[in-house]
Amino acid sequence: ATIEDNHITGFDGIGIQVWLVPGTDPLIRGNTIEGGDTGIHVLNDARPMIVDNDLTANGTAIGLTRSSPMIEANRIHANDRGIGMGQGSPMLRDNVISENAIGIDLARGATPTLSGNTFCLNGYDINLRAGAEPPATDGNYGCPAPENEP
Repeated sequence: ATIEDNHITGFDGIGIQVWLVPGTDPLIRGNTIEGGDTGIHVLNDARPMIVDNDLTANGTAIGLTRSSPMIEANRIHANDRGIGMGQGSPMLRDNVISENAIGIDLARGATPTLSGNTFCLNGYDINLRAGAEPPATDGNYGCPAPENEP
């Protein structure tokens, strides 16, 4: 299944929610989700691919509960929480996570792998709640330097 090219704005609750249903790990691609409580919520061992979405001005852009999706090449901007997770091993690759109060909020049992992400102007890039372990990281970046600086 594919959830693609939707524009979801100004809503209460959840924009897109994915539960584990055998054989349904959808591709969530090219969506614009803004102004809701939670943009995308994935739970109960679901493993969708969340690719090339714009998530702006939500309470939580992407919420993960006991799930391990691939989250790649998304723009996560100006949310209260960019990505909130508890229990699961998601892969976060090549995302731009900027101007959120918290970029990534980790609870106990969350073991993400972060690779090639850009973190810029978040209140906290990564927040570890009580009992959370630091994530595995490889090649993540801070804000790019302005063009007029060396």
